Amino acid sequence: MLCEKPVTINAAELRDLIALAKEHNVFFMEAMWTRFQPLSLEVKKIAEEGSLGLPVLLHADLSGNFDIHSKYLQLRTPRNFIELRVL
Repeated sequence: MLCEKPVTINAAELRDLIALAKEHNVFFMEAMWTRFQPLSLEVKKIAEEGSLGLPVLLHADLSGNFDIHSKYLQLRTPRNFIELRVL
């Protein structure tokens, strides 16, 4: 089950949902679409394998500049930027 953000309004509710999902053997996660993008998966792989060193900072900007004042909403300048700093 994918739940849109916010999943709950407090931590107690979230714990209850997680417990219910486990009890009924149901996959449960917040609907975080960027988690499965190729760029995100590759950065995760690099960070976990440690080939660049110990990660100390990760900054991701997966946003875009939407021209909300235009008659037709469109993405003007997509940004897919991830900065990974290592020791």
